[in-house]
Amino acid sequence: MRELWRRVFLLLSITTTVCMITSVDLSPRISVESVHFAKEQKNQPNFMGFVSERRRYLASLPLETYIRKIVEGNEVEWGPKWKAFAVRAEGELKNPRLREEQKGWGSKSRLWFKLSAPLFRELAPRFISSPYHTLYISYKKNGKPAYLRFQLHTYKNDDFALGTGYRGNTPPTRLFYPLRAWAWLPALLGLLGYLLIPWRGKEDGEFHVSRATVVFGDIVFLGLFGLFFSLPFFTCGAIQPAGCWGIPALFLWPFALVWVWLMKLNAEYGSFTARFIPGGFRLRSLSFSGDVLYDQLEKVSPAVLRNPRWLRILMGLAALFSQGADQARMAGQSLLLSSASYGGLYFKFRDGRAFFLWCRDQRGNLIFKGLPQLLEQVSATGLLDESKIVEKKGFAMDIVTRASGGRGSADKVKRSFRPMLLLGGAPLCIVMAFLLLGKGMEARGNALLAKRAPVKKPAKVAKKVIPRPKPPVPPVKRVGVVWQKTVGGGQIVVGEYVIHAGAGGSLVVGESFRGRSDILLVRLDGHGNILWKKTYGGPGEERPAGVAATKDGSFIVVGTQGPTLFRNVYLFKVDGKGKVLWERTWGKKYEDEMAGAMVLRKDGTLAVMVYIKYRPTLLTFSADGRPLSRKRLTTGLPDERKLSAQGFLSLPDGSFVVCGTLERTGAGFQDAFLMKLDSRGNRAWVRTYGGEGKEGAGNLRRMPDGGYLMTGFKGFSESGTQDTWLIRTNAKGKPLWKKTLKSLDGDIGGEIFALPGGKSLILGSSTLKGIDARGKVLWQKGFSRKLGIYDLVLDGSGTAVVTGKRSIKDKNLFRSDLIVMKIRLN
Repeated sequence: MRELWRRVFLLLSITTTVCMITSVDLSPRISVESVHFAKEQKNQPNFMGFVSERRRYLASLPLETYIRKIVEGNEVEWGPKWKAFAVRAEGELKNPRLREEQKGWGSKSRLWFKLSAPLFRELAPRFISSPYHTLYISYKKNGKPAYLRFQLHTYKNDDFALGTGYRGNTPPTRLFYPLRAWAWLPALLGLLGYLLIPWRGKEDGEFHVSRATVVFGDIVFLGLFGLFFSLPFFTCGAIQPAGCWGIPALFLWPFALVWVWLMKLNAEYGSFTARFIPGGFRLRSLSFSGDVLYDQLEKVSPAVLRNPRWLRILMGLAALFSQGADQARMAGQSLLLSSASYGGLYFKFRDGRAFFLWCRDQRGNLIFKGLPQLLEQVSATGLLDESKIVEKKGFAMDIVTRASGGRGSADKVKRSFRPMLLLGGAPLCIVMAFLLLGKGMEARGNALLAKRAPVKKPAKVAKKVIPRPKPPVPPVKRVGVVWQKTVGGGQIVVGEYVIHAGAGGSLVVGESFRGRSDILLVRLDGHGNILWKKTYGGPGEERPAGVAATKDGSFIVVGTQGPTLFRNVYLFKVDGKGKVLWERTWGKKYEDEMAGAMVLRKDGTLAVMVYIKYRPTLLTFSADGRPLSRKRLTTGLPDERKLSAQGFLSLPDGSFVVCGTLERTGAGFQDAFLMKLDSRGNRAWVRTYGGEGKEGAGNLRRMPDGGYLMTGFKGFSESGTQDTWLIRTNAKGKPLWKKTLKSLDGDIGGEIFALPGGKSLILGSSTLKGIDARGKVLWQKGFSRKLGIYDLVLDGSGTAVVTGKRSIKDKNLFRSDLIVMKIRLN
């Protein structure tokens, strides 16, 4: 029995170690940290880069007012015990060991305490009533007021994955996993017990299974047991003893019991000994012990142990329906494995008893080394009957197995199942104990928070909502293509702008990336034939921002040159064949100037919208690229926080109209705006449009009556979606109507183009929409999902030329080609 207890001790120790590693103290915790309000007021964005409207409002307050707003109503009453605690906490927070331990959690170190501690127990009701479960305590530091922040953290069974979870909201490992530090001790004790329990001694003339073979089997079976037993702790993404383990445990823990049973069989092999005695032989194992004398036997027959028939049929079907070389080979191996058998001898006694002695494994290897001597002695006595092979069904074999029926069957059941229940049931009992312990911890912690009686909310009265019929939306049809051309030559090639280039042709301006970005120009005739294509730029990064055709048949391109942090404005002019006539750069050496929209004025000068330190600025250049003026744009509104200008028009009188997005500090913190500028860039008037959500404008065009039509986006914080937003105004920016169009797959409308009869065309990245003068969608056409459309130019004959990119599947890199198409609009 010592071979069995050796493995029982090892299994229990490994199971205990796993449970100790994954045991979690779910009781609520209090974190204590020093507060630097001045830094917190400046550090507005959260970890995802967003800024809430409340934080924007608080950032605009004076520091004293900000502190009062934060602390007011959430301050702990001052007393001697809190004064002494503040002094101790201040010293502990400066401890270098604590800072090193919490390195990488953030800019602050924290102290952690249980809510059940006597000092904090009385604060439980206060945490319930305070916003964000946060309280503050003030004290004097170097003669100036300082604060400590107390924050309540509660945990559920499925809050954290394996490890310490979210570090910013989790106590150190030694507090959150109180038993993990000692988890190595049961494993060590189990290993020592496995090694120190006396091993069976070898005697002369004795046959037994090699000790190395048995130990190797124990290692394999123990590893597989640990795998299937531990997987439920990982599968749900939670390591606490939680009820969500039900389904994974239902499938995985029975597999763990299978390997427990196989370890029991390995104990059988480890305890097996056989030796010949006069007139017979002596066997000893877990399931059989005694002398077998030849004069007590009736006969001895060859025996075979096979897998059940249903398993062989199942494996045969798997081989029959397998497809492909790899699947067929695996199914064939499974088929051979399922049809394999164990070889042995069947001994039948004169009094009806019987047993099997298995001598060979399923690969034919000899387990019982004394098989030749045994067969020789049995043949000499005349007991060997080779006329019939006795067959037995089963999955695994004890080296000595009692046959069914006859005397001793009940004893076999007791001896076989009792160790299995012991080995398999003990780990499950330990797991259930830890599960109940974890639930108890959570219940005790939540009880501390339940002191305040729940407030009953008045029942809501359901209002009858009468559905209004919605106007039908035209279906999206595939756009008709007249001709299509693609341009490659780089890892990423994209067409971003297209304009008329005389004689029915067009010029496409794009970007070509081959390790660095260059500006790409492609000239095409009216039939889509490529006349020439050239790249422009130096050793740095160049990206286009706009293009315009001059009266002499040349083209002016504006873009950005330089790395991301130190970009400059880049302008150059080419003739009709792509030859550079002049090129200019504008900007300071270590300042970021990013070019935006560009327009060519009637007098031949250029107006370029440039972002200098992320602030929009209007620049004007002469016809040969020399800078003339510079004017920073601002709405002049007192609540302006950040301005982003996208749409840009030049009017015949030399004035400008700009639209974009305005971030504000008020309730509607992001609105669309429309602004009129005179010829020098001075603000004439400004209008804003929007509500409490997120709105913005992207493009605009001037209507025949002198008003404007803008496209933009309208987002709703509840759903997180954005739709295309149309705003129609008069010449002074006063809104005439607003319209929201549902976007398809996030395809928000961009540029606007004029169609005959007061209609308009709205270009998205994957759709075209035709709308009437009131914003009603007349028709919709879509492009292939592989395409991304960036720009369009109308030719006045019911067709248009579009450009963009076509994505290419590549295993290693994202690739795309520039695409130019002529499409039908009717």
